[in-house]
Amino acid sequence: MRNRNLFKMFFLSLLIISLTGCNDNNGDRWYHSMEDGGPFYAGHVLRFYYIDGEGNDLIDPDDPTTLPISSTTLLSTPPETPTDFEANGYYNNRQNLIQYDEVEKLNSFFTYAYGDSRYSDYTFYVYFNGEADVMDLTHRYQNTIMGDGDYLSDVVSWKVNGEQVYELGEKVYRKKVFICKTEDGKTTILFENIR
Repeated sequence: MRNRNLFKMFFLSLLIISLTGCNDNNGDRWYHSMEDGGPFYAGHVLRFYYIDGEGNDLIDPDDPTTLPISSTTLLSTPPETPTDFEANGYYNNRQNLIQYDEVEKLNSFFTYAYGDSRYSDYTFYVYFNGEADVMDLTHRYQNTIMGDGDYLSDVVSWKVNGEQVYELGEKVYRKKVFICKTEDGKTTILFENIR
């Protein structure tokens, strides 16, 4: 019995020494890049609504030509209409999602926050009716407790066509961004529906 208690104390002491020896106090440090990183995508709190000048919905789930499509590259030819639209609203290889918002009475559009963890800044595009809206993101990264090259990513800022729509520290569960497309070809970013 006494040997068992001594073994437990020895094992506990060894565990404590190992854990404190591994603590380099960089666990809560954020980085602008991860040397061994690469392309990734992550969920985010932003939901986009494409509306016209009167606040009417421009997205129609029954008409695939009205669906916004994310692209990691600027394309010389806008993407084709997605053919992989699922009954649950996912499409574009499940990178995009359309959901009806009962509060706004509009369809919301979700896109992942794309990035490349070798860099802090990343630009991707959302095509709507053949035109690209430019999504400029700034990311930061943190090593995880697990190690093995795993890391956390966090969006520091998100701009749409040069206008800030999200900044780290905003206390929001879900943020609504209205992308207003008028007949004269202008795009305006709003944070409330104009209806």
